[in-house]
Amino acid sequence: MKTTNEAAAPSARMSRRPLSHARALLILWLLIALYIANFAALSVLQNLAFETGAADLGNMNQAAWRTLHMGYPADTFSGEVAPRAGGHVEPAFYLLALPYALHQSANMLLVIQTVVVALGAIAAYMLARDVLGGEGAGLAFALVYLLVPSLQAAVLTEFHPVALAAPLVLFAFYYLQQRSLARFLIFALLAMSVKEDMALLVVMLGLYALVAPAPAGERRRMRLAGVATIMLGVAWFVVTVYLIIPRFSPSGDNVLFERYAEVGGSPQGLVR
Repeated sequence: MKTTNEAAAPSARMSRRPLSHARALLILWLLIALYIANFAALSVLQNLAFETGAADLGNMNQAAWRTLHMGYPADTFSGEVAPRAGGHVEPAFYLLALPYALHQSANMLLVIQTVVVALGAIAAYMLARDVLGGEGAGLAFALVYLLVPSLQAAVLTEFHPVALAAPLVLFAFYYLQQRSLARFLIFALLAMSVKEDMALLVVMLGLYALVAPAPAGERRRMRLAGVATIMLGVAWFVVTVYLIIPRFSPSGDNVLFERYAEVGGSPQGLVR
């Protein structure tokens, strides 16, 4: 006859059994689905209740519509049709136009934003799983990502392409950690496409590649990738901020510099 301790042993062993990959993925996708259902509904309901405005949801909807039908992002927020490149450089609108074509409304942009941001939980899961060595750790960090208040606030603050940078940078960092440089480059380019200043964040990824530990056989490759990433990020930032935006700006200058007038009024002014 089994003692109480012997009878309890199998259940104890079962409770200590690590979470299977299949079950972890099921939980992960359930969390993502719940996030999408909740925040897509909340953001769309805000719009239907007239809790959104011309700035920024209205002009973003115009930019997506004009990208789809006219070939470039523009809006009429200033009173006349003006390219968005006069204020921000956001090539992501060309990619957003594809799902936007399925339902051409501001609500579609809100849903797209929620879905893309939610998918960042996959990158958080894979990063934590690989670094900490467990499916449970991966799920914990995926949940933390989905519960970050500032990210939830971004999803509920109308629509901005830059909100998509969070998942894109996470995926870029994950593939950099994996030394899958082709995929890293794809996500780094996507991150830079959502707003001109995201190029500086990609530069930080390049700096990380320079100092990140790597096997002897991969070290030179990682260093070259780091240098190339830094050069690419700096070049794109300079081109967008000093060439493209002034070219399309009504004033012929980068109007956003005015926001930093008290601390230099420009990147070089900030340095001084």
